[in-house]
Amino acid sequence: MTYKKISLELSEAQKGLEAMLAEASKDPRPLAFAITDEFGDLLLYAHQTRCPILSQAMAKKKAYTSARMRSPTGGFGNYLKSVEWKATDFGDKDLTGIHGGLPIKDKEGNTIGAVGVSGRQWLEDEAVAQVGLDAITALLP
Repeated sequence: MTYKKISLELSEAQKGLEAMLAEASKDPRPLAFAITDEFGDLLLYAHQTRCPILSQAMAKKKAYTSARMRSPTGGFGNYLKSVEWKATDFGDKDLTGIHGGLPIKDKEGNTIGAVGVSGRQWLEDEAVAQVGLDAITALLP
């Protein structure tokens, strides 16, 4: 029996970033973008000129959380509300329940990374993250 594990390649992450930058350029408000591997370790990060420092940190936290929890950050946030917990109850200061982080899954449904975007309203952050996710998943074997 052969075991083959799909990993997110840097070239795939770069295509996702390019797609997000193209989408983000349609609006003058600056964004930050983060793409992680399956463990939440940063593969690629960029921010547009004049992007607030908090947004820069949040993009990384959103991607990290989505990879670690293997779900969208908004879903994690909804779960936290439903059980009346805080993200810090998990003992990890980098987890967040704010929308804008999406897991990257292979064709078998395994999480191989995550995308995080921050700098605008949460629906807008998530929409730009979805553009990056779509660009990446289109390249996966």
